[in-house]
Amino acid sequence: MGDHTDHASNVAQGDTSSGDDRFDNLFDKFHFDPAATGAGDPFAGFVQALLANPQPNLPVVVGDARSSGATGDLLWAYTAEGLLLQATTGFLNTATGNGGFNLAVGRDGSFHLSFAGSTTELGYDAEGHRDGTTGGTTTPPAGNSVVYATTNGSVFANASAGHITYDGRGSAAHPVVGNDTVFGGVGDYLIGGTLAHQNVASGNVGNCVIYTSATKSSVPAGSVLVDMQNGVGFGSNAEGNQFVGYNQVRGSLQSNVLIGSASGSDLKSGANNSVLISLGGTGYELRPDGTGNVLVSTVGADRVLFDPSHGWSINDQNTLLGFNPSHGTTIDLTLLEHSLGISIASDLTGYLQLAHDAGGAHLLFSATDNFATSSHDILDLPLTHDLSLAALVASKAIVI
Repeated sequence: MGDHTDHASNVAQGDTSSGDDRFDNLFDKFHFDPAATGAGDPFAGFVQALLANPQPNLPVVVGDARSSGATGDLLWAYTAEGLLLQATTGFLNTATGNGGFNLAVGRDGSFHLSFAGSTTELGYDAEGHRDGTTGGTTTPPAGNSVVYATTNGSVFANASAGHITYDGRGSAAHPVVGNDTVFGGVGDYLIGGTLAHQNVASGNVGNCVIYTSATKSSVPAGSVLVDMQNGVGFGSNAEGNQFVGYNQVRGSLQSNVLIGSASGSDLKSGANNSVLISLGGTGYELRPDGTGNVLVSTVGADRVLFDPSHGWSINDQNTLLGFNPSHGTTIDLTLLEHSLGISIASDLTGYLQLAHDAGGAHLLFSATDNFATSSHDILDLPLTHDLSLAALVASKAIVI
């Protein structure tokens, strides 16, 4: 995955007639056709040209997050106006279509999602209206096996066999109270437990659907696309999934695209090279479980959490797009000390540094407090300039 840029004056204009007019300016700027994916598409050529010929002084950042288990690319471009993302043919293992899709995300938290080879469209506008033709239904599929939570408190359930309706509230005859963590499978209808989401220091607590078990299922392990706003999932073990009352999702062991809800969702990448998109909420996690992940913040007060107990290490490099301290977004480094296996004073500012270049800011860490000889690029903040480490720590935009 890269964060390089280049001019696009030699790229042919794409047909954006099938797109959403809320994003027309963004589509036009990057020759993005919401109905097209694959070889020869102008947007794909645009991004690949920028990756081959970086121009970091331009107000655009692009990347390619290919999954090791997919045949398609995951191409994206980002400016101050928003994010455009294209998964080319074969990125997802889906029941219908060719596995490609296009996604546009505005800085106001609105989005539009369409699938190649399919009439499926989903989205959300900033005024709170649902935008799309398909999504979760109000009743579980009639042929699903029904499983009820039977105990109070935190429950771990395995629905990865697929076509299961899991009800974390218990049955009508035996209701229970708690939060649920459920391993999803194809065709599942998942209802979360009744306890509210909680913000805690070591990682938030709530109802969570997990796809890291995809390698153990009857379907090929692969990437997932999860739309928490509309309560639906696509690809691998998420294919045909519907969610009710869930506020957390963790992706598969491949590259994933996870879209939060406007009210807030904890998004956990599951592996490397995933794209996590927050649409709102306060204190919900954007958590990279590895390296090469792209975290996208729109209007929410997001908590960017680095957790060494879930696949992240000090050597990993991730990217945060849309960082805006005035929104209340927090970069949480409180678990960093544990990841190093050493004891550091509670004030880590001597071990952190914000480096600036034409492309933006980079949050660096050095365990030896010597950035000239040994440092790690913890988080890239493209298109973000004039940040002060002392000011960010003082305002709690960086928590140590």
